[in-house]
This record gives sequence, structure tokens and C-alpha cells, in this order.
Amino acid sequence: MLLITSALVISLLSYLYIGGTLLVEDKVSYIYDYSLSQVKAASYPIKWQLERSEVIGKQIARWVEERSNKGQSGRKLQEIYNEAKDDLGLGGMTILRPANFKKPANFGEFVIEFELGETKVSPKNFSWHLSSYQNEKILIGSYLEGKLPITGLAKDAQGQPLVYVLFLTIDHQLKKLGEERKNDVELHLIDPSGKTLAFSEGLKSLADQSKMEEMEYTLLHSKFDTGVKDITLGGKSLIVAYDRLSLGKLMMVGYIPKAIAFTAAEVLHKRFIALGISILLFAVGSAFLVVKRLTFRLRQMWYATQRVSEGDFSVRVQVNSRVEDEIGGLATSFNAMANKIDELMVQTAEKARMEKELETAHAVQSLFFPSSGFTSPSLEVSGRHMSASECAGDWWNYAQIGPYLMIVVGDVTGHGVSAALVTAGAHTAFSLLTQELRQSPHLVPSLKQLVERMNAAVFAAAAGGSSMTFTAALIDTRTGRLSLTNAGHVSPYLFRTDSAEKSPMDQVKVLIPGASIALGEAAEISSQEKDFQLQPGDLVFWYTDGLFDIRLSDNKRIKKREVMGWISDLAAETGADAEKICQGVMKNVTEFFGESSHNRSDDVTLVLAVIPASAQFVLAADDTMSMLQPNYRVSPKL
Repeated sequence: MLLITSALVISLLSYLYIGGTLLVEDKVSYIYDYSLSQVKAASYPIKWQLERSEVIGKQIARWVEERSNKGQSGRKLQEIYNEAKDDLGLGGMTILRPANFKKPANFGEFVIEFELGETKVSPKNFSWHLSSYQNEKILIGSYLEGKLPITGLAKDAQGQPLVYVLFLTIDHQLKKLGEERKNDVELHLIDPSGKTLAFSEGLKSLADQSKMEEMEYTLLHSKFDTGVKDITLGGKSLIVAYDRLSLGKLMMVGYIPKAIAFTAAEVLHKRFIALGISILLFAVGSAFLVVKRLTFRLRQMWYATQRVSEGDFSVRVQVNSRVEDEIGGLATSFNAMANKIDELMVQTAEKARMEKELETAHAVQSLFFPSSGFTSPSLEVSGRHMSASECAGDWWNYAQIGPYLMIVVGDVTGHGVSAALVTAGAHTAFSLLTQELRQSPHLVPSLKQLVERMNAAVFAAAAGGSSMTFTAALIDTRTGRLSLTNAGHVSPYLFRTDSAEKSPMDQVKVLIPGASIALGEAAEISSQEKDFQLQPGDLVFWYTDGLFDIRLSDNKRIKKREVMGWISDLAAETGADAEKICQGVMKNVTEFFGESSHNRSDDVTLVLAVIPASAQFVLAADDTMSMLQPNYRVSPKL
């Protein structure tokens, strides 16, 4: 607020200073021009008198004749004089005839032809002589009895040269001009010698006449015919304007006191300052009210943001719907932001709750998987699982029932919570069945019974919304007999070292294709079992389809041939250690996915069963089961 008010005050004060300065300068220029125009206006009638007197003087001179016919010409001269007397203010007129024009002559060498009016020419009026006669007006005398003597050359009726002297009345003209200007100006008419011929009664207090005449004489010899000057005379500051009259070498000088001349300008300047101050006060007051209102609304915004920073997202800023400006828009945006934050907080809380529940579900689901592998002298089993989200749709487990080991692998369509619920149902069914079998040692585990139980559980849990591909294996650890069943799942592979085979890929066999339907697709499903005889050194590999179906951003995916090569190499490196082989394969899978390993579209599960080379199986006497059938051999494109 202080910054805005200060900027406004400085701007207005600068405007007042500049505007006042320009106003004063303009007014001063106007005053000087006005003073000069006053003097020119006063000199105009004097100029007219002088020019008109020249015409009258020559007109009268033309009627002058020889003395023999003087009577007739005298009447005409008197008539012309009387007509011009009041118009020009003539106080008298004398016609002189020089004795000798070619030589300088004293006054006594002139002959008076006519004298008209009251003022007469006499030797005491002209104490100096005429030095020459040319075609120009010559002032031949001093100011006499309020009359200004003006002389000029003319010719009589016979063409003989004459000199006329006109006595002009000047005082009344100047006094009249002084009265019209209310005595605020004093006008002086000065002759070529600097003497005052006439003046108006204006500035009576100017008593220092000697300095005034000295100054006027300086003006007479100025190279400019008109102008204005500042002087100080008698302790007063004056504006002096002058104007030269070409006729008679006269000059009109006007004196105007600055105090009087600048009175109007000072009043105008004071009014300008008063108006400026009024505008300034009004502007500052208005700015204060606007800024106060603005800062109040900004203070509300600041208070609201402080409350938000402290965690109170319920605060809102009052919005005036009648005022549409940036602050109102900011308040509206803040309220919208606060509402959004409220929603986000609710959503965040809900998300945190769901994440907590998912973490709990993940912890619970992790119990569905074996905590460790299985190890016996004739069999080793290990598995690895990599879920695409907190809750997985893949599931695997094993259970030892007497001498038998049951291995199950399932893959629910999709992943997430819904898939995890289905795996929970499958895990429950598997756990109950294995518990029943353990409690009845005389019962031989049945894969058919397992599939029926699992299908019922998945069908009930999924409610027709999803299904689970499923494969189960039953291994007799005494005899090495392997029984397999499959419900739509990808087939497990058997790795068997055979010296007759040249390529490791030719040693991989498909055990049982997943041609049947998946669990949960129907209320009742049928399953088929296949039996195989395992040998020392064999390796059985189960997996879910996420291992080979997931594609990277460049559409690249893991090939089956690569995985089979990894297993073969790791088996040779680790001495067919199921745990190390499984761990190595999952490490390679993670490295292949790279940054996408935690953002996949499907789960990945690996299960590996290894028959140690030192294993010894007891075969039944009636065991005529052949080993792998030829139609299950893996194609070269594996």
C-alpha cells in the first residue's frame, strides 16, 4: 500500500511541478508579449498623428503663394487648418521660407510666410539651427507648452521650397491611454536626444528621472526597433517595453510594475497549485481506499494460505460475486483448489486405506506360497514368484502326503485383488484336501479328486467372472513315478540328458499339453491323467504364461529357447541345484525386463523339480510304462 501511494504521490507532484513550471513560463511569455502590445497600441495613434501631419503640412504648403496674392491663399490655409485642428490636435502651424536653401542658415535667415493657431515660432523656441534640408521629417524644436513641434519640407504653388512647423498636442493622447489602463502603466514619448516629450500619469512614485532618462537614451540607440526588458528603478522591478516611431525619430516607452503584471499569473498559479493539491488529496484518498480494500482481500488470501500450510483445508475465502477482478478470480481459484485438495485428501486417505489393505492382502497372499523348497534324497523342488501388483493371480504350492509330493501351479486370468481372491479360494481348497489326505494315510492321493475340488472352489470364488488355468503333479518319491493333469495351463517341460541327442534343445520334452478347459469355466469339468517314470538327473519345469507373453516397449519379449538355455546352463554350473537354478533364471528374467520389471502386465511364476543323479528308485514289478511318447517332442522353434 505504501509503495502504491508513494508512486501516486510522486507522479502527481511531478505533474504539478512540470505543469506549474510550464504554466509560469507560458504566462511570463504572455505577459511580456502583452506589455509590448500595450506600448505598440499607445504608439499607434502617435504614429497616425505624425503621418497625418505630414500630409496636412504639405497640403497647406501647396496653397502658399507670393505675398502679392496672400489674402486669397490665407483664407484657404485657415480653412484647411481649421478642418485638421481637432482631428490632429494641432495647437499651431508656421510656414517658413528660407533665404538660402543651399547653405546652412540660422533662424534669422528664415522668413515667416504664415502663422496659424496659438503657438508661434520665435527665436527662443529654437536655440539651435537647421543643419540641412532633406526629404525627411526633422524635429526642430523641444516640447513646447504641451505641443510637439514637427517640421518638414514642402513646396509652394510655384514649386519653391518651404519649411512647415506643426505643433501637435500629445499629452491628451497619452493621458487617455494611461486612464484606459487604470494607471498600471506609464507611457513616455521621448525625442532623439532622450528627453521626454510627453508622458501619461501612471507610476507617480518613480521619482528618479535622471536614471530613467539615462535608460531611455540607451533604448534609443538600441539596434532593435521594438523589445521588452527587465529593469529595477526606484527599488521597483519593472517591465520596460519600447517601440520606435520612424517618423520624427521618436520612441514610445512603457513602464509596467512586475507586481502588477504578474498578479494574474500568480493568482492562476496559486489556483493551479490548489487544484493540484486537491486532486492529489483526492487521488491519495481514493488510492488509500482502493489499496486498503485490495490489501484486505490479499490479507484474507494470505491468512487462508497460512491455514492451508498448517493443514487446515477447510478454510475458504469469501468471494464477492459483484466484483470481477484478478483478486476475485484468485479467491475463486483458491476455493476451487481447496475443494480439490479436500477431495484429494479424501482420495489420498482412501488410497492409503486401500494400499494398507493391499499390503495386508499381499502379506496374507504371501502365505499361500511355500516359505521354502522341498528337499529329499530323491527329489528337490524350488519355486519363484514375481507379481505384477500387490496382489497376484499366479499361485503355486506343494504338499507332502506320505511318500507322495503333490505340486500345483495355477494362473488366474488377470491380476490384482479379484485374481487374489480366486487364488485364496484355490489355496483354501488345496489346503483342506491335503489336510484330509494326511488324516487318512490309507487313502492314495487322487489328481482327479484334486481337480474337482479346485474347480468347485474357483467356480464359487470367481462366480463366472474369471477362471484359473491349472496343472498338478503327483510324484512318488519311492518309485519316481510322475502323474500329471492339466486344466488349460501351459504344459510343463522335462529336461533329460541323453547322449544320443546332439543339441540341448532336443533334450527338452513336453509332458502334457493344456488342451482341457480351465478351472471355473464350468461347474463340473473332466480331467485326464498321464503317468511318467522319472530318472536320476531329470529336471521338470513349470511356469505361467506371463514369462513369455509380456512384451517390452519395443515389442521384444523373452523366447522359450532363451529360458531353456538358461536352465540348461545353470544346471551344468550348479550341479543341478533346484534352488540355485530357480534363482538364476528369475534373475535373468528381471534383468531382461529392466526398468519394466516392476511395471509388468502379468505375473511370472517358475517351479522347478530336480531328480538328483544319486537318486535311487524302486520300480514296481508290473511297471511297463514307457517313457515319453514321440508325439510330445518339442519342435525346433521352441
